[in-house]
Amino acid sequence: MIASLFRATEVMELFSRPPHALGLTEVARQTGMERSAVQRVLYTLHAAGWLHKDPVSRRYSPSIRFLEGAFGYLVSDPLMQNASPHVISLSRETRETVNVARLDGTDIVYVSRLPARRAAYVSTVVGRRLPALNTSSGRAVLSTRSEAEIDEACATWPLGTYLATTTTDRTLIRDQIHEARAVGYAVAEEQLLPNELDIAAPIRDLSGVAIGSVQIAVSNLRWDRARLRTELAPALVDASKAITPPQDTRD
Repeated sequence: MIASLFRATEVMELFSRPPHALGLTEVARQTGMERSAVQRVLYTLHAAGWLHKDPVSRRYSPSIRFLEGAFGYLVSDPLMQNASPHVISLSRETRETVNVARLDGTDIVYVSRLPARRAAYVSTVVGRRLPALNTSSGRAVLSTRSEAEIDEACATWPLGTYLATTTTDRTLIRDQIHEARAVGYAVAEEQLLPNELDIAAPIRDLSGVAIGSVQIAVSNLRWDRARLRTELAPALVDASKAITPPQDTRD
């Protein structure tokens, strides 16, 4: 392993999380690296075009090259190539926000987002990473795993608190995962954003284990759970089952 390259990736990962603009001292504190080493890494990343440096504050932030990297991933991901036609069709049919999420460790990452006209900006940006247990997408994915894996996830995976209504009771989350296993989809309400009600169905690999999910997000000011299950769940489950990932699932 190339130690200097590993340090550079550690620094780059910092800029994927808020506040996204960091100075030398902040990077050194968060990575535990010596200031001189941080200075060299930041200078190199800036010179290579990966970081922008504000001439006044001297703080660094991601450059547009981060977006180029995301483009390379999305156009080469076999799952996204197979999912896109079904997700676009589902978006047109429901006229609601439709997302695709991938499981990455203990988190889910949104890799496709087709927003409805009323969607908040944060709900339109790909690449957002969230604790899987906090989301209907993560719970839908976990519903396809073994009992031992579900138990371990519910006991040890991280949880965030985003709203007063965010569920942090791990036993309740485990029950919701088992419900998702029984009905084929997971439902969550006001877990991350106020008034958001969402439903997610697993995208399974060739062995039947989910590696991602399709999710529909709506407003609970216009929808309730009963209507969600009746009007959206069938189309969502059909779309998720229609997505057949190839052997290369990029796990």
